[in-house]
Amino acid sequence: MKNDKVLYAFFLIVILFTIGTIASGQDVKKDLKVAKKADRHLQPNALELYQKVLDSPNFKTLMLVDQLEVYDRLAGLYFSGRNYQQAENNNMKAIEMREKHWSNSQISASDRAYFSLTGIFYEQSLSYLGRAQLQLKKYEDARRNLTRALEINEKFNSSDDLRFQGLAAIAKSYYQQGKYAEAKPYYVRAIAAPFYETHFETSDVVCDLANINREEGLFAIAELQYQRAIRIMEWYEKDSKGVLVFDNVAIRNLREYAKLLRKTDRTEEAIKLEAKANLIANNWK
Repeated sequence: MKNDKVLYAFFLIVILFTIGTIASGQDVKKDLKVAKKADRHLQPNALELYQKVLDSPNFKTLMLVDQLEVYDRLAGLYFSGRNYQQAENNNMKAIEMREKHWSNSQISASDRAYFSLTGIFYEQSLSYLGRAQLQLKKYEDARRNLTRALEINEKFNSSDDLRFQGLAAIAKSYYQQGKYAEAKPYYVRAIAAPFYETHFETSDVVCDLANINREEGLFAIAELQYQRAIRIMEWYEKDSKGVLVFDNVAIRNLREYAKLLRKTDRTEEAIKLEAKANLIANNWK
């Protein structure tokens, strides 16, 4: 009789634990649903909600594709929020999952594309990882991952945006180290890649390339590139007093162009550009 009671108590504990586990698993699924909804509606708490899902002790009860999505979205949101260390960490987790599970037979056919090592999602993870590492000044790591992303892009012709971002980031990694000869061919390829001419990041890339040409004494080429960079930023000009959005990019373009004008003895033109840059800077404060 005593043994029967002990056995009954044991089974009761097992049943209650199982019920609790199932309930907790349902809770983390609900939390993920809430996070996705906030993300779709661009709510500022989306990052916090995804992080809650990741921190849940029942995170691993989610389907593999849902776990992967959490890492992907956290990586993107942390990158957008300029928390590059967390962006790197989550991208590395996403890449690790893809490399571990891409051939897992338990993953449905409809979800397999998310795990593919030849698809845009893997390319995107590598690209974001490399760009986060660039911000963290991990230049060798950044170039290695960005190069891997570009190899996928060029083989499958997947995304003009990612191609531009990858080439520009590799170029920037060399540029920030003062390795201008290595940076230049990547900048040339970046501005030749199909992309929106009016995107402010293109302006920054063109300005970097103009700076390299200026330092090499290629003043005519550099001047055309400065003018192109400024034209791109004019698309972002606000409809009041010539103040630009992304003001730091506009200010840099003007001041770098002014340096060229001073080098070529066109001081009056340089002063005008410097005055415009200062006006934007003062309005920006």
